[in-house]
Amino acid sequence: MKELRQKIFRTVKDPPILRVVSPLQKFIKQEAASGKILLACIVVGIIWANIPFGDSYNYFWNIELSISLSFLTIAQPLIHWINDGLMAIFFFVIGLELKREILIGGLSNLKDASLSIFTAIGGMVFPAIIFISINPPKTIGAKGWGIPMATDIAIALGILSFFSYRIPKRIKLFLTSMAIIDDLGAILVVAIFYSHSMNWLFFGLALGIIGILILFNRLGFRNILMYVIPGIFLWLFMLKSGIHATIAGVVLAATIPATKRIDLCDFYDMSKKSLRDISDLELDPDEVSCYTRVISQVHALEEGFRNIQAPLSIIEHKLIGWVAFFIVPLFAISNAGINFGALTTNPLTERVFWGIFLGLIIGKPLGILLVIWITKKLKFFEMPSNINWFHLVGMANLMGIGFTMASFMAGLSFSENNVLLTTAKIAILIASIISGLVGFVFLRLAIKKFIPIAKNES
Repeated sequence: MKELRQKIFRTVKDPPILRVVSPLQKFIKQEAASGKILLACIVVGIIWANIPFGDSYNYFWNIELSISLSFLTIAQPLIHWINDGLMAIFFFVIGLELKREILIGGLSNLKDASLSIFTAIGGMVFPAIIFISINPPKTIGAKGWGIPMATDIAIALGILSFFSYRIPKRIKLFLTSMAIIDDLGAILVVAIFYSHSMNWLFFGLALGIIGILILFNRLGFRNILMYVIPGIFLWLFMLKSGIHATIAGVVLAATIPATKRIDLCDFYDMSKKSLRDISDLELDPDEVSCYTRVISQVHALEEGFRNIQAPLSIIEHKLIGWVAFFIVPLFAISNAGINFGALTTNPLTERVFWGIFLGLIIGKPLGILLVIWITKKLKFFEMPSNINWFHLVGMANLMGIGFTMASFMAGLSFSENNVLLTTAKIAILIASIISGLVGFVFLRLAIKKFIPIAKNES
């Protein structure tokens, strides 16, 4: 009887799908790609909302979806599933970024962290003061004081990336750390001021889930599912407790382990051995046996790759693309729609408009630059030779780009008043465009003024 020959999986080096996927992957890897997609989605949302054939925009985003469990039923419009559900994942990634920055990043150094914290606070307090001075307590728009505090980090970094190496790396790190702290401030505002009346039963259940997550962390569990499954229940209980559900994402991020199982020396020795074993193999007629031995070494390398990374890094790496290229753009399309034809009042006559507009284009840069100037006068901050005030003014104005976070806060502030919500969206849109353009102009001036230094640094 003829002996059956063993086979291995066949090799397909250039499948047709790569012709479609490869250009898309190259675009996504560009630093400014997420900002470009976000801007495109904002434009799509505005155009869709103004199509003259019926109100398809609001009809679609208000389609009701529901899920039922044995003990719980949740029914919400599609836009609320995005704002309360998918945005919880966005805040989860923000929480992971913040934890990483505190442990090993730009916020791990006390002096640099202090400067970023103080400037971010200045950039949050001054817009709030301007808004409250125009919309004092007990006026109809007073609830929106948190709107001009927020920054859209994706678009700000996208504009910064247009200048490539010509912008000092310190500026990008400073902008990133400020924006992350800015997001933390927005999270605290949401948790404290935009939550509803408390349901103590569900709040107690949420605290129980948090206790379980902390226990898993202390025991050293690294399996991601051990955190994801309780995290889903944490989101459900937060939603029903009256605390805004997105806060569950930040709390979950705080419990994700940020430790690795092996150090660099162990990983180096293990990977070197596996790669040496692979290189020592000789291709022979028994290709199946050779393939099996290679795969066994590949599994050993995979184990090493998992153990040298902290679960925090693994999750952040897996989610960052989904957040940047799906969740945030979807949020932008569903929230940016402003039907200009349906306006019943002139936005320029509304106090809310001027509170948000002036808060973003004046309050943000003024608060940041004033703190930098004070710390420089007190010798707390020394300006590097390759950074000038044009860089700092440009960066401070980029912090006035609100879009995603500001729109999110506007939805929480004026969910029951469509006129003020539309007015707030128009103010955010106009102020963000102006802030982006002013920031771009000042960064161009900075490059022209110090281009010899920038070239030498590169």
